Amino acid sequence: MLRTDWVTFNDLIKALKPTLAQMPRGGITIDVDSLTTGYGYSAADGEHLPDIMGLKVTRDAALATGKYVYSDSAGTSIGTNV
Repeated sequence: MLRTDWVTFNDLIKALKPTLAQMPRGGITIDVDSLTTGYGYSAADGEHLPDIMGLKVTRDAALATGKYVYSDSAGTSIGTNV
């Protein structure tokens, strides 16, 4: 995954909850070109990627390229660009 993808997540999370203590636990699902096309890393559908700010990040091939969903621990969508 490219650094720009992580920056996008950081910006999203900061906009939703400005401090780590306020941030709901949950996870992020994403699909971006850098996971599948020649950037030195290939991730299978459902593969756990490196965490960001303590949140689990998972690849979801069902999402369109560049789209992500941030959900709380109950599975409720908190933020998305879908």
